[in-house]
Amino acid sequence: FCAMEKAMDLPEGKLQKLYSDSMRDTQLDGLLEHTLADALFTFISKCPSGQWRGTPANLLSELNQNAERNVQFSADWPKTSISLSIKLRALAQGFSTQGVSIKFGKGKQRYIELQTDTFEQDDVQDFGEY
Repeated sequence: FCAMEKAMDLPEGKLQKLYSDSMRDTQLDGLLEHTLADALFTFISKCPSGQWRGTPANLLSELNQNAERNVQFSADWPKTSISLSIKLRALAQGFSTQGVSIKFGKGKQRYIELQTDTFEQDDVQDFGEY
């Protein structure tokens, strides 16, 4: 990119930023095609201060409360808290590229911690309904 920027008389880092932004947008598009990921983006964007912490069972219950019935019966949708954790672990890296952290821990109970610093309430419209 550096050589192209010099040849095109562009500011240093301009092409790399455009490329990085394009990759991030592509990753977001891929995530939003996944039913669970789309629902999780909407869920976290509605959480006070962009944070949520609770057991996998609590999270699945919260997601189920907001999901339409046909979504709950789709192949992508987790049926148990264990399958939710497995699916979220697989999606965690993609979420991190979008500014959403998914952490797993164990105290007296297993927990999942969600945190975002990039999504605002207005962004929910971009994710659609679930």
